[in-house]
Amino acid sequence: ALEDAECKVRRAADYALGNIGAAAVYAVPTLIAALEDVERDVQRAAAFSLGRIGNAADDAVPALLATARRQDPTLRANAAAALGLVDPTSADIVATLVRLLHDEDSDVRCAATRSVGEIGKEAKAATPVLIANVKDADGDFCRYAIEALGEFGPDAKDAVPVLAEAVNDEYDEIARSAIETLSKIGLDAKGAVPALAEALDHEEPIVRSAAAGLLGSLGADAKDAVPSLIKALTIAAEEDCEREEDDAEMDQAEPEEWEAGFRCLVAEALGKIGPDAREAVPALLRALDDDCVRCWASIALGEIGAREAIPDLITVLCDDGRPGRDGAIWALGRIGTEAKEAVPGLIHALRDDDEKIRMRAAEALGRMGAEAEHAVPALIGALADAFMDVCDNSVEALAKIVTAAPQETLPLLLNVVLSDTNRIVQHFAVQALCSIGSLAVEALSDALADVRFEVRFHSARTLGQMGPTAQAAVPALVRMLSGDTADIGPSAYALGGIGPAAREALPILAGFLGHENWRVRAACTEALGRIGIEAENVVQRLIQTLNDEDHRVRELAGEALKKIGVSPAATV
Repeated sequence: ALEDAECKVRRAADYALGNIGAAAVYAVPTLIAALEDVERDVQRAAAFSLGRIGNAADDAVPALLATARRQDPTLRANAAAALGLVDPTSADIVATLVRLLHDEDSDVRCAATRSVGEIGKEAKAATPVLIANVKDADGDFCRYAIEALGEFGPDAKDAVPVLAEAVNDEYDEIARSAIETLSKIGLDAKGAVPALAEALDHEEPIVRSAAAGLLGSLGADAKDAVPSLIKALTIAAEEDCEREEDDAEMDQAEPEEWEAGFRCLVAEALGKIGPDAREAVPALLRALDDDCVRCWASIALGEIGAREAIPDLITVLCDDGRPGRDGAIWALGRIGTEAKEAVPGLIHALRDDDEKIRMRAAEALGRMGAEAEHAVPALIGALADAFMDVCDNSVEALAKIVTAAPQETLPLLLNVVLSDTNRIVQHFAVQALCSIGSLAVEALSDALADVRFEVRFHSARTLGQMGPTAQAAVPALVRMLSGDTADIGPSAYALGGIGPAAREALPILAGFLGHENWRVRAACTEALGRIGIEAENVVQRLIQTLNDEDHRVRELAGEALKKIGVSPAATV
């Protein structure tokens, strides 16, 4: 069909190959030849299809570069579009596209602009021309230039002034594209803050929302926009109230989703600006009455560190039926110990039906440290929660509280580890003790001498899970090896978990490799491997253990030798 006498057939075949995409790579030579077809329509179709084939058509680059100099503007435009897709790393392609950005034909300029955007940072040499085109162009061409600049990311920072002007363009698509490109530039876009503050009053909701979102992303660098953000939050809330009154009288009303979303973004932006947005506290306190914004207003108050908001945040926390309670809980935790009056409400929230509320409550209690010592029993109870995030946050909270107030709280946590019958709770309590470190090591070492076997057992197992942190417990664990036979296994496990720092236990552990109980031999063999220090006496005893009567012990001996660095095969 590509060689058919009919122009329409050849053109249709070219387009069909382009629609196949990269799988039509076999047709690239034929399509290159079609660029020289006697019919312009066929040439145009061939250039279009080479672009659709993409990187697989990189052999066509020289032909497309030549085609980009043809007199036919449509052919130049198709060649420009294809060049942006076939080989983004070619310097020749970038140079040609930069030249085409000055083309007399608007379609060619648009195609070249879009291709520059497709290439991305490799085409950043086009930045000055694109900036000029943003200033002088209208409509889609201006938008394409803005979007292309966005693909350069921070490398397009020189475009910030012209993009700031475009933020308040009368065409909302241009304004929105300018804000999106500024967001891709990142913190270097802070020069656009005044324009973004002005855009908070744009007639298009999507532009207002985009401006608020970007101001939030800029954080403290957007502090000059705080007055405008306060105004936007206040006016938007007032307009929403007026709309609700109108809706009561009329059956039709504008969708409220955009306005509610905009208020949330404004509150979020104020929070991300942080303490520099302190003047917004009164407006944010009023926003706590807004069901839609309450969560983000609460978070913003927490980010600002607004201690005066604590009573209002506690009111939100304690109202079980209110939306946005998770935001209030987060804010109270962010404020920290100064919000200690919230502890009873947070303890109550650990039993809430909503797992998100329980998770946030545990996190907030942890941030209050010693002020939340009375929450320890409730947090221990939360270790049995069905949701892992609640358990994890409770573990972290317990570690922080017990570290801050060990005398009052460590015994409670130890009791769970050493005697609780709920294995799940016990598991998470061990995690908390592991996070506490040396304070827990001392208490667990003392517990190794307890008269109850289960206490000694769990103490040793916990110390083993703590790893090298439990080095101070090695002497007590070595003494435990000299106790009841039942104590040898747990002690060996702990010493193995501590690793090389338990080297003083090597002779005693090696001595047990001849014990009559195979479980003792297995536990000590494994521990020697985990300690992993090559000592002559230890290696010899492990080699002898390769002939142990129990296959499980023999296997552990082989693994232990490998960990020490001795090949079992070499000992035969």
